[in-house]
Amino acid sequence: MTIFQEFRLWARRAPIGERLTALLGAAAAMTLIVWLLVPATANSSSANAGSGGLNRASAGTGSSGGSTASSVPGTAAGSSSGSGGTSGASSSGSGGTSGSSSSGGAASQSVAGGSSGAKPGCPPGSDQGVTSSQINVAVILINLVGPASNAAVGVPAPQEQQQDFQQVLDSVNAAGGIACRKVAATYYTPNIADQSQLQQTCLQIVQSKPFAAIDLGAFSFFPGLASCLPQNQIPEFSGLTFPATEQAQFYPYWFSLDGVADTFYHNTVFALKQLGFFSAANGFTKLGVAYRDCTPQFLPEVESWLNQVGVPSSQIVAFDDGCPSTAVTPPNVVEQNILSFQQNHVSSVFFLDNVATFESWTAIAQQQ
Repeated sequence: MTIFQEFRLWARRAPIGERLTALLGAAAAMTLIVWLLVPATANSSSANAGSGGLNRASAGTGSSGGSTASSVPGTAAGSSSGSGGTSGASSSGSGGTSGSSSSGGAASQSVAGGSSGAKPGCPPGSDQGVTSSQINVAVILINLVGPASNAAVGVPAPQEQQQDFQQVLDSVNAAGGIACRKVAATYYTPNIADQSQLQQTCLQIVQSKPFAAIDLGAFSFFPGLASCLPQNQIPEFSGLTFPATEQAQFYPYWFSLDGVADTFYHNTVFALKQLGFFSAANGFTKLGVAYRDCTPQFLPEVESWLNQVGVPSSQIVAFDDGCPSTAVTPPNVVEQNILSFQQNHVSSVFFLDNVATFESWTAIAQQQ
């Protein structure tokens, strides 16, 4: 096994705490690189919802997509108000205090006084979300509300995720920060299964004008919102994959720990071939592809790769789940999907851009 293969295996199966640390470390490094290379004038974000393509998804009002704020040592976080609902604010940095924020609202942060000029050996200059003493970042945590809770899918609670992030930030800041600046994070916890809350959160982040955002994958379930932050020229470091076309379109504002989705699907098809997944000796007859058409280029790509490994189109049964406004495909659509595969004598199933439906799909399939 090559070093690259070992890394991909680790990125998929390592404990989430380790992956959080790696993601934050990668984001910190890329943040510094982007800040040094991209002109400040190119990073002008708009707080207007219409100016950055935010109308790709329907507007809505979230009721509990709150956020918590964390301050760095020696700084104080103020308070902001919104409409409906409340969410507390916590401070993990020593000596810092944070206020409270309301529904989906990000608690504002005040920057400690700091010198007007850069210290010797420290990069000079400023940018959106960057002062002579501080770099402000937004962190979107995974928060599933309802039957499909964090615990149900094996993801730590938002509070634990925040603690993991803050411990890394505290360590970075204790070692001098990034480019001689402390890193201050504002944490957002929208229900990632609620499209309106995610859109509201994106608006709040755009309006708060951070230097960059770290997303563990909250925006990835809704393609209409996935590129919301890069559209508004806010660098985003994502924990999930996205299409190669969008990576090129929004360069240099979109980065992924796992790389582009096209490469992942390509490697999956060829790896399954090597493992004998498509062998008649292993019971293979037909492949069912349960896919969403939110990203239409994926299906023809995957079908082409399947043909290359010896699976003809006549042995592929594709079922279009559409592009629902929820992270998980509705049960009635899943039932139709399973019935179609049964009628077409499908022996194996491939989930394409539809991984969130896997749990409910297998549960319904077992019942039928």
